[in-house]
Amino acid sequence: MLNTTIYNQWSQISSYIQTLWWIPSEQEGWQKDKILTAFVHKSYASDFVPALDHNERYEFLWDGILWWAIAFLLFESHPEWSEAQMTLYKIALVREEMLAQVAREIRLADHIFISHGEEGQWGRDKDVILADTLEALIGVWYEIQGFESVKSFISKYILIHLQELQETDCKSYKSLLQERTQKQGLPIPEYSTIEHIVEWFEAQVFITDVVFGRWIGKNKKKAHEQAAKDAYHKIV
Repeated sequence: MLNTTIYNQWSQISSYIQTLWWIPSEQEGWQKDKILTAFVHKSYASDFVPALDHNERYEFLWDGILWWAIAFLLFESHPEWSEAQMTLYKIALVREEMLAQVAREIRLADHIFISHGEEGQWGRDKDVILADTLEALIGVWYEIQGFESVKSFISKYILIHLQELQETDCKSYKSLLQERTQKQGLPIPEYSTIEHIVEWFEAQVFITDVVFGRWIGKNKKKAHEQAAKDAYHKIV
C-alpha cells in the first residue's frame, strides 16, 4: 500500500529511471507499485497508520544476487584474474560506501521518500540509506526484467569503478582490522552475534574482552563487516 503523495511522483520517477536504463512503456503502469516502492525508505513508511509498503524486502532480494552478479561479471570480463583477485574486487564493489557513491553519481537521493526526522538528520546523504535504496531499485529491476538488464546497469554504473580501486581498497574491514591488531600486538578480534526478532542481527567485535565495534543490520555478514569497520577506525 502506498499513498497519494508517492503516486503523484510517478511521472518524475518514471522519467528518472528511464535516464538510467530503458524500460518498455507497456511495463511501466503494470509495475508502477513495485517501482515506486523501491524509492520508499522504511522511516517514511512508518510515519503512517497503517504503515506503507517500503523497499526493505526488495533490498533483501537483491542482497544475495548482487554478490553473484558481480562475481559473474568479474569472471567473464577478467579471465586472467585468480579467484583471490576476483574475491577482493567483489568485496570492494559491494561495499556500502561504494554503492552509496554510485547512488550519489546517479542522483538517487533526489527521489527517495524519507521521514521528516531523517530529513532533518541529513538522511538523504547517509551511506546506508543510499546503498539500501540502490539495492532495492536494482532488485525490482531484477524481478521485472531479469538478469540481462541488471547486468547492463552493473557494468555501466558499478564495474566502471574497478579502474580506481587499489588492492588495499578491496580488503574487507574484517581483514583490515585483523591486520591492524596484529601490527599493534593485540589479540585477534572476536565476533559475537545476537539475533533479534524480525531478522535483525546485532554484531559486536571484542578485542581483549572490550567491545570496540558494534552494528545492527538485516544481514549477519553485513553486520559483522560494519562492526569491524567501526572497530577499525577506533584503533589508531
